[in-house]
Parts: sequence; structure tokens; C-alpha cells
Amino acid sequence: MLRCAASPRLYGIAANLARAPMMRGSFQLYDSRQLGRGLQDHRELAHAIALRDAAAARAVMEAHLRLSYLAVTTAPTQG
Repeated sequence: MLRCAASPRLYGIAANLARAPMMRGSFQLYDSRQLGRGLQDHRELAHAIALRDAAAARAVMEAHLRLSYLAVTTAPTQG
């Protein structure tokens, strides 16, 4: 999907983020509702990219990152 954006810089940033330990493992902290919301965010982002709507893609991504951060930082600790 990122290759469609025709931006080597964007592709590089996203590829590095996807390899980050927090990004790979944080979904394990989500409940089923949060996982569903995250999947919907990804669908909306892909749709905005397909439409080449930069403002919509940015808005979806910013909201997704904020909600994801909140979910990870407020998740109960596992012991």
C-alpha cells in the first residue's frame, strides 16, 4: 500500500515503524473492541490513500496514533 503513495521517504518511515517492538507487540494489549477499531482505522487510511486524500489520511492516522497510544499507556499491567 505504501508503495502506491510513490514516496520513498514515507515508505522508509513506515517500514521502520513497523519493525519497532512497540508497534509489533502492542496489539496484544488490546481488547476485541480496540482491535476492531484499529482494523477500521487501517481500512479508512487505505481508502484515503487510494483516493489520494492527504488531509483525510493524515486525520485518520493522527487519531489512530493517539488512540493507540492511549490504549497502550492505560492498559492494565500483566503480572
